[in-house]
Amino acid sequence: MEVPTVVLTIESTEPAKEGPANPTRVSTVPTIVPMESTTEPMEHRTVPTAPTPVSTVPTEQPTPVEYIRSPRAETYLTQDGTREWIPYCVEDKKPREGMVFKTLEKAIEFYKEYAVICGFDVRSSTVYKNSKGIVQKYYLCSREGILESEGNYDEKGKRRRKRNSKRVGCKARIIWNLINEDGEYKVTKFFEPHNHCLASPTSMPYLRSSRKMTMVHKNFVNNNTRMNIGPTKSFRLFKENVGSYDNVGATMKDFMNFHRDLKEHIKGDDAKMLIENFIRKRDVFNGFYFDYALDEHDHVSHLFWADATSRKNYSLFGEMISFDCTYDSNTYSMVLAPFTGVDHHKSCIKFGVGLLSKEDAQSFEWLFRTFLNAMGNCEPRYLITDQDPAMKVAINEVFVNTRHRLCLWHIMKKVPEKVGPELKQDEDFLKLLNECVWDMEQESEEFEATWNSLMVQYNLVENGWFQHMFSIREHWIPCYFRDLRLGGILRTTSRSESENSFFNNFTNPHVTLVEFCMRFESAMDAQRHKQDKLNTESIHSVPQFITPLPLEKHAAEVYTRKFFYMFQDEVYKACFRCGISSIRMEENIEIAQVMDHSRQKTSKIGGFM
Repeated sequence: MEVPTVVLTIESTEPAKEGPANPTRVSTVPTIVPMESTTEPMEHRTVPTAPTPVSTVPTEQPTPVEYIRSPRAETYLTQDGTREWIPYCVEDKKPREGMVFKTLEKAIEFYKEYAVICGFDVRSSTVYKNSKGIVQKYYLCSREGILESEGNYDEKGKRRRKRNSKRVGCKARIIWNLINEDGEYKVTKFFEPHNHCLASPTSMPYLRSSRKMTMVHKNFVNNNTRMNIGPTKSFRLFKENVGSYDNVGATMKDFMNFHRDLKEHIKGDDAKMLIENFIRKRDVFNGFYFDYALDEHDHVSHLFWADATSRKNYSLFGEMISFDCTYDSNTYSMVLAPFTGVDHHKSCIKFGVGLLSKEDAQSFEWLFRTFLNAMGNCEPRYLITDQDPAMKVAINEVFVNTRHRLCLWHIMKKVPEKVGPELKQDEDFLKLLNECVWDMEQESEEFEATWNSLMVQYNLVENGWFQHMFSIREHWIPCYFRDLRLGGILRTTSRSESENSFFNNFTNPHVTLVEFCMRFESAMDAQRHKQDKLNTESIHSVPQFITPLPLEKHAAEVYTRKFFYMFQDEVYKACFRCGISSIRMEENIEIAQVMDHSRQKTSKIGGFM
C-alpha cells in the first residue's frame, strides 16, 4: 500500500527577468513517495450498491470567476540572506512597467485591486505637481518605513499606551508619470517583492483594503441606535445576520469609529437639525405640534412636541395626567418631561414630551402653557407630579380647574434616606409602612391610627420629614381621594416602575438631541403597536364567563379585556363572597348590612323605599 508523504525540496533556479540576483527558491510542493507495505494483503469484498438516480432537475451552473484571490507568494532568498515575497497574481491583474492608464484614478484603482488580490495594503505617498497638475505619483506598501520608538513615557512623564507597528521597511511600490496633455499616466517603476509575508486567508478580512463601511453597515448601526444598541453589540448582531465574522466586511473598530464620527457630525448642529426636522414634520402632518424657546445665547432652552396620535389620545384619555421630570435625557443635561396618561387597557400612553434646560418655575410655566395650547386649552381634571416646589408654583399659575396630587411612588422612594441606616434595612418596617400608605380600602381614620402607631413603634414621632408628609396626607395618601378617577396610577408601584424602566431604556446622559428624538420615536412606535394589539384582542376575542348573568355578557361587549376581567372579579366577589347579614328600616329608609367574607368587613347600604 502506498502512503503519501510530504517532502520539502530545495532547487536552485536562475534569476528571473528583474528578480533578485542568484535567488534560492524554496518550494513547498508536496511530493508523493511510494513506500513498501509492511502488512499482510487485505481481502477486498465488493458490496453491491443501488444505481444512483439521475436527477431531471436542471442544476444552476457556477458563475465564472474573473480572478482568484490568493495570498500565496513565492519566497526568495537574496544575496544578503534576507527573504522576499513575490505574490502570485494572474497577468491581466498585475501591473507592469510601461502600462498606460487614461486617468490617475484608474491607475490607483488598478493597483489597489492588485493589492487586495495579493494580500497587502497600500497607502498614498509622494506627489509632484506643476502647472499641468500631478506629474508624478507614488503608491507604497503600507508597511513601508520604520516607526521610531518614542519611549515608554511622554514629555510629561505619563506612561504611553503600548501600540504595535506594522512598519518593516518594505520597498514594494509603484510610480506613475504624466505622459501627455490628455491626462494619461504611465507606470515608470514597479517594484514587486515584499520583505514580509502576505496576508493569509484568515488575515484577509483585517486588511484595510478589505474593510469598508457600506450603506448597509451604516444603516444597521443607525437603526440600532434607535433601540439604544451601541456599535459593539451592533457588530455582533450583524455577524449573526451574515453568518460569520469573515462575511461582515468590517471590524468592530470600524463600527465604533462610524458611530463616533456620526456623533461628531451631529455635534454643533444638533438643535438646528432637530428643529428643521420638526418643521418638515409640521409641513407634512397637520396634526404635528411643536414649540421651542431660546435663551440669551440663542441656545435651545425649552422644547415641546406632540404628534397627531398623542393629541387624539389626550382627547380620549386626558382626564388624568402624570407629569414627571426626573430623567436626564441627553448630553446637554436637559431633563425629559413627559405627559403620561392611562388608556382603556390600563396601559401608559404619552400625550406629549418636553425638554427643559432648567427646572425653575418659569420653565415649568412655559411648558404647561405650551401643552395646553397643543391640546386646545383643555385642562385635565387631575394632575399627578412629584414634590418639586417650583412645579407647584407653575401649576397654581397655569391650571385653574385641575386638582393636583403627589405621586406616591416618588415619595416612598425617599423613605430609605429619611429613616437612617438601621430602619433602612429593616424589612418589617418597610413592609408595614407600605401596607399603611398603599391600602385603598381603608378609611382615613384607620390610616391615621396605623400611621401614628408606626411612628411610635419605630421612634419617628419627632422626625421632621414624616411630620411634614402627615400634614399633607390629603395630597398623596390614596384613601383620601378614592372618589377621584385616577386610572389606577396611584394604586401600585408596578406602573411607576414600568414607566421608569421604559424611559431609562432609551435615555442616557450621552446621547445627542437627534439621537434622543430617534429613540423616543422608536419607543412610541413600540407603545402604540402594543395598544393596537390589545385593541385587536378586545374586538376579535371572547372572554370566558363565570356566571350566567346577562350583565356579565353585556360587559364583555362594551369593555376592553383588561376592564372586563376587573369587572368580572367584582361580580364574582359580589355573588360568592358577599351576603346581606341584616335589613332594617329607619325613617322610611331601608338599610342593609352587607358582609364581605373575603375581608371580614361589614358595610351599610341605604335606600329610600
